[in-house]
Amino acid sequence: MNYQQALVALLFTTMISTVAGCTGDDGKVGAAGTSGADGADGYEVLVAVTNVEANPDATDGVDGCNFGGQLFKTGLDDGEGTANNGVLDADEVDESTFLCNGRDGRAMLAASGRIEPGAYLSLDLTQASENLSYYAQVLVNGQVIDHAEYSQLFSPFISQITVVDSVQLDGDLNVTELNDGNFALLFCGAPLDVDQQDTSTAVYYTVIDLAGATTVAPRVLAGIDCADGWRERTPLVTLANGDILMAVERGSVAESQDPETGELIPAVPEQADLRRYDAAGDLISSTRFDDAASDLDGTYFGLAAIGDGFALLHSTATEIPADPPAQGEEPTYEYALQLDIYNAANTITASQTWAGLGLGSEPAMSVNADGNLNILLEAVSALGGDRWNNYNSETRAMVVAPTGDVVADVLLSNTYSYLNSISQSANGNWLCSFEYGGPDSTAYAVLNSAGELVSASQVYTEHEPTEIASLAFPDGSFGNIFFEDESLVGNLQCVSNEGQRVAPYTQFTGPIGPGYDRHFVKAISNQELMMLFVPYEEQSGVQMLRSARGYLELRVESATEVRLYNWAASAVDAVLSAN
Repeated sequence: MNYQQALVALLFTTMISTVAGCTGDDGKVGAAGTSGADGADGYEVLVAVTNVEANPDATDGVDGCNFGGQLFKTGLDDGEGTANNGVLDADEVDESTFLCNGRDGRAMLAASGRIEPGAYLSLDLTQASENLSYYAQVLVNGQVIDHAEYSQLFSPFISQITVVDSVQLDGDLNVTELNDGNFALLFCGAPLDVDQQDTSTAVYYTVIDLAGATTVAPRVLAGIDCADGWRERTPLVTLANGDILMAVERGSVAESQDPETGELIPAVPEQADLRRYDAAGDLISSTRFDDAASDLDGTYFGLAAIGDGFALLHSTATEIPADPPAQGEEPTYEYALQLDIYNAANTITASQTWAGLGLGSEPAMSVNADGNLNILLEAVSALGGDRWNNYNSETRAMVVAPTGDVVADVLLSNTYSYLNSISQSANGNWLCSFEYGGPDSTAYAVLNSAGELVSASQVYTEHEPTEIASLAFPDGSFGNIFFEDESLVGNLQCVSNEGQRVAPYTQFTGPIGPGYDRHFVKAISNQELMMLFVPYEEQSGVQMLRSARGYLELRVESATEVRLYNWAASAVDAVLSAN
């Protein structure tokens, strides 16, 4: 079957099913089981096919065919005064498509059929000549459109449910995937019957499965106060043994005197606790470590599970005593960025220090298949010794071995990146998704396991992001997700494993839209993703949204096969051709 024959067959198959669907819907079934009234009759879809003579001056497939072909016209039989007469009149034509022969009338290779979500249509090129061009078109509502247009016309949204509605939410959602495939959620909140303005919120912990069912009911984590210690972007990871680890900030305490004994109580520098919980939310241990954090741009931590232990990235500031001591002057500090590698017993086994640097925002960290640590961060350094008003920000990607040795240190941009996310593919390539400051926009880069750039930094939208997340699909490709400041909708930009954009970014949103707070995203198949987020209206509860990638991808698999993948939310009827 050549291309023209394949499309004709598919058009008429679709026409028949569309005709049946053009009658009005039945009314709802009443309580007694009687059917409602039928809707008004619809109009038949008609197809007219005419031969096209060769025209060497035509733009092939646009206003004619260089080597001849056929012209397909489709439309509803709804013309004024001629409706339902079985003839496609000129005023009833909704779509015209030229299907052109190859040089000297050579027919195209073609395959056609219905592609279910997540599946593909294959075209065998075993008998084909070299230097082929590839085409893919789909039939939608009786009209033929190019596959590349599909993502801009149809929503990828699949479903949305509320997974936590028994607690009032207050701020960002922190999520980690557990070793059994369930998800632990932490957030600040208060009971539904309490006014948040009249009481301080507490840190809640709950666990849900991939279907959104609760496996651990929301409970308060003792010893953590949302007003002091817990931060909305507190890092949270699942360790190899199933424990959950977080770094909780502890503010500095000034020197004081015991009112009863008069004993001098020394000052306590700013610190942090490493707190371990089991999957049920029970506290296992709390270990304090000193962290006199950099004053350049706040206090930030990075955490990643590595081996049987974990890695902690943080800033330090060491006060330099004045010589001679000076009264009333601001102290000076030496700043450093420090990475500590811990074993399962919470003992540091390796460290790495970058003098003169600090964290300007929350870093992103992951572990590659080779056991090395990947880091995406905003590195901040003081200029001219002025840590308050004169500093420099850079976005950098690093690869560090478990021994603390630096494998690679790559500059991604000379701007700040308040938002950072990493996704890891099985072949070692990893995606860095980050805010590109000045002007605010969103960018990404892809590196391999050695820290070498596979795809240099690319800005892919001019919109200012409110939040960023990324994911890796099982086939090794990546997705960047960002929320826009203006529209508060989800946007997905898919890229290949090597960093090439495979389609324009798609927008997805459900009946309850996302807010300004942090979200979590995970690919659950090559076609579908799941996202957890706090909506703009926080009283609506934590939302679980499922979305498709939302586009059709034409991919040359080998010298003998080309495929059209359906990453959309619905099945499509398609024709795949080569010439």
